[in-house]
Amino acid sequence: MLVDILSWLALAIGVLATAYGLTHLFWRPERNIDRTRLGHWFRSLIRLYESDSLVRVSHRGSSLRFTLLRRAGDGKQCWVVLSCPRAAWMRAPLGSVRQAIAAEPRALILPDMSGRDDGADERLEVQVQIPDIWSPEAADVAEGIAQRVLDALGVGPDARFDLDFMGEQSMERSLEARRRQREGTLQEW
Repeated sequence: MLVDILSWLALAIGVLATAYGLTHLFWRPERNIDRTRLGHWFRSLIRLYESDSLVRVSHRGSSLRFTLLRRAGDGKQCWVVLSCPRAAWMRAPLGSVRQAIAAEPRALILPDMSGRDDGADERLEVQVQIPDIWSPEAADVAEGIAQRVLDALGVGPDARFDLDFMGEQSMERSLEARRRQREGTLQEW
């Protein structure tokens, strides 16, 4: 009886140690990313992750947080939604941020559904269609919108970010990316 209990306890400890090792040794959030490299990580989300996965972007110099969510698509296309909540420290109202990105014809600014009576936006959400996830410019519009938002909020060009990916990687698209990279048709993922 004692041997059975100790065996189950050892198995449970082994499972927990393995889970801890896998999550802490092999999966690491991206830290201290240069602002100019956001597009690379956005492309990774667009190309390699399943729908409803996201990357949470956190500015290291403030409490600014925004997310890029990969939405449904079939085959080589998808939608992404950039979402930026209003924070108390923001100097610029989200209305002025909306104006900064309104010039992008491929971006659809989604209505704020917070229901506030004072007319102040609680969240900025911008939807972008990605017609071909494998094209070199797949993340250009999403990255451009993120850059405009950062500029409008006064975040400097030397800003650094932490990125947390949440969701499942697509095995099919990961294999496709490797195949395209071997063929030389994909330079970066």
